[in-house]
Amino acid sequence: MMKAKVDLEKIVACCGDLLERIHKTSVGEFKLEYTLYNIVAFKLFGYALNTFKSIYYLLPHTVYEQASVLYRTIWETGVNLEWIAIDPEVRAERFLGFTAVEYRRFLEGRLRTARRAKDTDAILALTRQLAAFQQAVEQQLAQFSFRDKAGRKRTHTRFSAPSLEAIVHEVGGEWIDEYDRDYSLSCMYTHGAPGAVLFPLYDTPDHEIDRGRSAERAGIIGASGIEVMGRIYHRWLATRGMEDDAFLRELWLRVQGANSA
Repeated sequence: MMKAKVDLEKIVACCGDLLERIHKTSVGEFKLEYTLYNIVAFKLFGYALNTFKSIYYLLPHTVYEQASVLYRTIWETGVNLEWIAIDPEVRAERFLGFTAVEYRRFLEGRLRTARRAKDTDAILALTRQLAAFQQAVEQQLAQFSFRDKAGRKRTHTRFSAPSLEAIVHEVGGEWIDEYDRDYSLSCMYTHGAPGAVLFPLYDTPDHEIDRGRSAERAGIIGASGIEVMGRIYHRWLATRGMEDDAFLRELWLRVQGANSA
C-alpha cells in the first residue's frame, strides 16, 4: 500500500482505465476449458472485479474507511486465488467442497435461533434437515475435520490452511508485507475497531484540512486496490493463456506518478 500523498483524481482515472481494459479483454463470450480450477478462477475473478468497481465508485466521495473494508475483501480474494493456483485442480476442488461446511454452519445457526425461540416445529424440521444433509455430504465434510488436543472432533474454519497467515506465507512475495501492514489495518475498518473509528484525531477543526486528508487516504486505498486487482487480472489472463503485462506496467507507472509528495 502506498504511503506518500497521492492525487486522488489521477488514481480514480487509473481505476477507470483498468476497469475499461478488463472489460475489453475479459467481458463477453470467450472459450475456456471446462475444469474445476477454471470455474473457481472465473468466479473469484468476477467477485474481485465487482469489489474493485465498488472501491472505484466510493473513491470520489473520499470515504476511505468503507473503501478500506472493500480493499480487505479484494485482497483476501486475490490471495485465495494465488493459493489455489499453486495446485489448481486439487485446491479448486477443496474450495468448492468447503461450501458443504458453510451450509452446515448456516443450518446450525438456524437451529440455535429456533431453540432460543422455543419453536418446536422449526427445531424438529431443522434437526432432520441437518442430519440428512450431513449424511449426504459426509465424505465431503470429512476432509475438513480434525481432532483437537483434547481429542474432540473439530472442523477447520477455512477451506485452505488452518489460518490465512499460513497461506499468505506459502504464497509469499508482496502478499506477506501486505498481510502484516495493509490487511491488518483494513480488518480494523471492517470490524469497526476503536483504532479505525476514533482515529485520526486531527489537531485542527479546519474542515478543508480534514477533507484533504480524507482524499489522500482514499487515494492510497485506490492505488493499493489497483495493485491487487492488477495481480488478480494477471492471474486470470494466465488461465486463458494470455497476458497484458505491458499495459499493467504502464498503468502502475501512472499510479506511482500520482505521488504528489
